Amino acid sequence: MIAVTEEAVKLRRFSSAVNEVAEKQVEEIISEARKIHDEKVAEAERQGEQLMEEKVRTGSAVIKNKYVRITAAEELESKRRLLRHREALADKVFENIAGKLAAFRKSPEYKDYLLKLADEVRPQLKDGGVICLSPEDKIYEAAILERLGSGFSAQTRKSIKMGGLCAVSANGSTMLDKTIDCAFQDQQELFRKDPALKLI
Repeated sequence: MIAVTEEAVKLRRFSSAVNEVAEKQVEEIISEARKIHDEKVAEAERQGEQLMEEKVRTGSAVIKNKYVRITAAEELESKRRLLRHREALADKVFENIAGKLAAFRKSPEYKDYLLKLADEVRPQLKDGGVICLSPEDKIYEAAILERLGSGFSAQTRKSIKMGGLCAVSANGSTMLDKTIDCAFQDQQELFRKDPALKLI
């Protein structure tokens, strides 16, 4: 396994900080959604009680069935509202993260980050290979190749949109994906699986 680098530690700390903000947003959205849920269910129950009173007076089984349908429909709609809140929260959190990553990419530290990624992949590609960068990061190509030494070449890939790099061994048998795109997608999946977001 690759040793944990200082940049990896920083990325984890960044994720932790984002998660703290996310947790607060989770609590606020869950609280608001549950308040709406409780109000809607209470209203459905009030309507149901009125219908039940009418049933007592009329003895009609039809009224009872209507009560059950109203309550069940409101419960289902409440669950759907909570799910929509959950999805909106995830979208908002990762929109904010994407903005922070875009700002990092424009900072002087980003070049150092790419060079550290090159240091990580070098020991696993003893026979050299190809380094893939986003078109926007071609300006760092020479510095990365100099860091890696002989046996390496570079190319751009339009599929890399957020930054980082991907390394492929000379014989094509090994691929090391160190792109920010991949890390971002992994974090999205982990975040959406967070038990705090499982509202239903």
